[in-house]
Amino acid sequence: MKSRGDVMQKFVNSFIQADFEYIENNDLKKITLQKNETDTLLNVTITDTTIQSDIIFNTPTDIQKFSLMFKLQLKKTEKFFMNGYQSWTDTREFSTSDSMRKYFKPLYFMLKKHKLTQYGDYNFVDYSHKKGDLHGFSYCYILHDDKTITLFGSLNEFSGYTIFKYSDEKGVLEIAKDVEGVTVHNNYQLADIAIIHGEKQKVFNEYFTMIGLTDSTEKVCTGWTSWYNYYENISQTIILDNLSHFQNEKIAIDCFQIDDGYQTAVGDWLSTKSTFPSGMKYCASKIKEAGYTPGIWLAPFVCETKSDIFNNHNEWLLRDTNGEIVSAGSNWSGFYVLDMYNEDVRSYLTGVFKTITEDWGYKILKLDFLYAVCLIPQRGKSRGQVMCEAVDFLKEIAGSAKILGCGVPLLPAAGRFEYCRIGCDAGLEWVNQFHENFAHRERVSTLNALHDALSRSHLNHKAFLNDPDVFFLRSDTITMSPDEKHTVFLVNNITGSLLFTSDNISKYNHETKVLYNSMFPFTNKEIISITNDSSLYTVQFKIKESEYTAYINLSGKSKKISFENGVYYTTKGFINHQQCITLNKHSSLCGLKLNKKPSVSIAGSTGHLFPGSDVSELKMTGEKITLTMNAQSRNKSAVYILLPDQFDKSIVVNETLCPVIEIFGCKIAIYSSSTQRFSSST
Repeated sequence: MKSRGDVMQKFVNSFIQADFEYIENNDLKKITLQKNETDTLLNVTITDTTIQSDIIFNTPTDIQKFSLMFKLQLKKTEKFFMNGYQSWTDTREFSTSDSMRKYFKPLYFMLKKHKLTQYGDYNFVDYSHKKGDLHGFSYCYILHDDKTITLFGSLNEFSGYTIFKYSDEKGVLEIAKDVEGVTVHNNYQLADIAIIHGEKQKVFNEYFTMIGLTDSTEKVCTGWTSWYNYYENISQTIILDNLSHFQNEKIAIDCFQIDDGYQTAVGDWLSTKSTFPSGMKYCASKIKEAGYTPGIWLAPFVCETKSDIFNNHNEWLLRDTNGEIVSAGSNWSGFYVLDMYNEDVRSYLTGVFKTITEDWGYKILKLDFLYAVCLIPQRGKSRGQVMCEAVDFLKEIAGSAKILGCGVPLLPAAGRFEYCRIGCDAGLEWVNQFHENFAHRERVSTLNALHDALSRSHLNHKAFLNDPDVFFLRSDTITMSPDEKHTVFLVNNITGSLLFTSDNISKYNHETKVLYNSMFPFTNKEIISITNDSSLYTVQFKIKESEYTAYINLSGKSKKISFENGVYYTTKGFINHQQCITLNKHSSLCGLKLNKKPSVSIAGSTGHLFPGSDVSELKMTGEKITLTMNAQSRNKSAVYILLPDQFDKSIVVNETLCPVIEIFGCKIAIYSSSTQRFSSST
């Protein structure tokens, strides 16, 4: 394996040229700097740790383009992780045989008609549709093997989004800054990019430190949201009915969120539909009385065409250089962007947030469609600067309320929002093949949401707490198989720190109740590694001192798996590394590794999704064992206890004589807890 210094020096030596364009006296001027060349205006410095560039103008100057070119050729065994433009943009490790498609060309007229091009980067990034032509935003990395990466990460998106473009055909990596529409005066930093090579987890820790991110102290959050069951068809009755089910069952979720549909129109946030006769303050008070934090949805920077804002405050709308109002997409009755820099807009939103958080009492704000605010450069500022300033504005007016960002470029939200969506919306089916073949990258897709959740897991508890979107366990309105629903449930529980469902839990049968219960207690997971082999993911992670391995088959074919050295407890029972298991398409399996110790340790349990994590304490005194179940555990559970080798007969656990069995050379005691925290009705 090459040393970090060798890899970095090779990259420094691969520099080809820098290209810069600006406007002077209405003429387009260009500067090209090749290796070892200098210029009085443009400065480029490349070391084995950073790439930095700045420009100096004595008078206000409009700049158009800046990019750096490097010679780079991926091996066929290597992959390129490319971070998608915003929350919903598909993100994963791409091979050189992959291509990025913004749309199916024959259907482009439909995408334009329905304004689907507004949701992503399609209006300012070129797509060749060629295999091996890949691009991403803010940071990317080359995966050399399962553990080693070379990361390129922006340290400053305020000056413009950093876009990494790789062409396998040309063997070139282009690092471009989105500086279209920027007016500069004096010194302006064009690029500040870190280059880090090494073990994946250590590389990300170093990168996060460089951009000022520390481990989040925010607690994990479970909850319910109205959207993925009722969508816009919500009412006070529906909200309070679902609330009563959680309250009656004494389920200790954290947040109960009212999503889109309470307002008369998107943009008119304080105008409530007649289906909420007691008002939104009343709903928040009932949620709080039930012991949960009230949450609510807004899309602060947009308004739909039927809103009062659109029809009576047209001067609040953002306009392009041609004076046309800027569309943000086709949702609702069609929706348009508000001008964030308009003082009346800022005053209006400040008042809205104050009413919602202080008067109504909502303490978690899901802020959606945030990409819209920076669809075009504005007032001499880059899209990146507009987004960064928008995030700062939202933090200011949210006060003490916590923010769940959605539909937002991720790096500007990092360290600013408490929670953030890191994937697209999940659908009511595993995959819609028509959409997969023809629609835009930000489409609703359960399959893409899972890839996104696994691929962006490194952001969790660093940039913010990851929201992988909801899981579905219900049977009505869902076309997913039991295996598929279980996989969504498992992946979201592993990768997410904000975990919601929209199910009406009163409709769960006994088996589904037990599965839902199995996520409690919901605790932090420390992900050690994630590898992807043709959509078969292997995830190794820890919960406290317990080690787990999960195999997740997102492919359309069955896969053969075997656990690494040792013995594991799974839903299929105890398994050792010599056994080969068939994992059906879209299915998954998680196992707890048994670790022999001088004293006792947990070998598994039947009541939790992650076996053994429903046990809070286990200790041995003499030949007696004391075991304490976590107060938040909700299922009856058989607990398996790994004993030192000298035990071969029954043993006392919590004053109960328990049998001892031997499996794969391990001595295991079996203890049954009596916990059950769901009504017995089916």
